[in-house]
Amino acid sequence: MIEITLRLATAADSAMLLEWRNDPVTRASSLTQEAVSAEDHEIWFGRSLRSKRRTVWIAESQGVPIGTARLDAHQGYDELSWTIAPSARGKGYGKAMVAVALKQTQGPVRARIRIENKASEAVARACGFDFMVAEGGMGTWLFRSS
Repeated sequence: MIEITLRLATAADSAMLLEWRNDPVTRASSLTQEAVSAEDHEIWFGRSLRSKRRTVWIAESQGVPIGTARLDAHQGYDELSWTIAPSARGKGYGKAMVAVALKQTQGPVRARIRIENKASEAVARACGFDFMVAEGGMGTWLFRSS
């Protein structure tokens, strides 16, 4: 069994997250596919860390960072997004990480997944998300806590 812990991201995680974000596979699967500059990332990340409506976690397995999950609070639902570190892909961490992140939520959780991103669709399905609709190349998935 894969054991995952989540810890809150800190400013010290910025460079690692930027590297993961600009990985070609991550970019191809992201809502926004362009590379992100260091300056733009620092602005976004600083705002994210200060936000009361956004939580950014670093997922770790045996103390090693293997991915990140972000939860954005919206009116009536939360939106979850996730990224597995390039070096940690294909090892089953995605399902374990999302399952732990979902335990941090209370209400319905939405995930928007690029239609071509079969790995994240499989994670969503395995974690109990239901596919709702596809629009503009993105699928919307919904998780209702039991």
